[in-house]
Amino acid sequence: MTVIALPDIAAELNFSAEALLWVNIIYMMSFVAFSLPFAKIISQYGVKKSTKISLLLLFFSILISVFSINDIMFLLSRLMQGFSAAILAISLYVIIVEEFEDSEIGSALGVVSSTGYIGLLIAPVVMGFAIFLLNWKFAFLMVLPIIAVLLILLNRIDYEWSTEKRPVDNKGSLIYVVMMCLFTYGMTILDEIGIVFVVVSFILFILLVKVEKNVPEPIFNFKLLKDVK
Repeated sequence: MTVIALPDIAAELNFSAEALLWVNIIYMMSFVAFSLPFAKIISQYGVKKSTKISLLLLFFSILISVFSINDIMFLLSRLMQGFSAAILAISLYVIIVEEFEDSEIGSALGVVSSTGYIGLLIAPVVMGFAIFLLNWKFAFLMVLPIIAVLLILLNRIDYEWSTEKRPVDNKGSLIYVVMMCLFTYGMTILDEIGIVFVVVSFILFILLVKVEKNVPEPIFNFKLLKDVK
């Protein structure tokens, strides 16, 4: 929904054309880079706790967006929002897997996914009206009451979702995050430096494959890609 607000944000914070492109790219880069590592971390150290932290981070990152005084500050807030969204997305699916029977998981995931797509359709319309009637800052602030309600509901839950604690693949996680960031940044510019970043990301991918083969609990299990017939 941030796309709707880009013209107003650019005008108020004096975004350059290049920086404006990064408003959504940096969010997606953060989301993709941290989704896989946190898929394993939060399920072992507490989904409820992780969800609370992500909601609080999202709350404050939205405030940073609203009160940003320049483009760098706003982009930093978008990085934080992508990070928190990654945790929320993984937490949601872990909760579904833990709460529902095996025969119901598919239906539950389908309902959640459908609801998410409905939200993607409605959000730009709602934000468009908010910007038209007031301004882009109000459109961002509208999300805060929803986050507050979610935090209240989480506090009323007196138990935690967690799975068996196993070693976390820190080395693989670090390689994966750096690889995805370099690849995303390199593909957005594709000049001499961008090509170097893309090449380095492919080298890191090869390194990731080698590392994951020798780790008992890999963050990315490449064996899942094999034909099991």
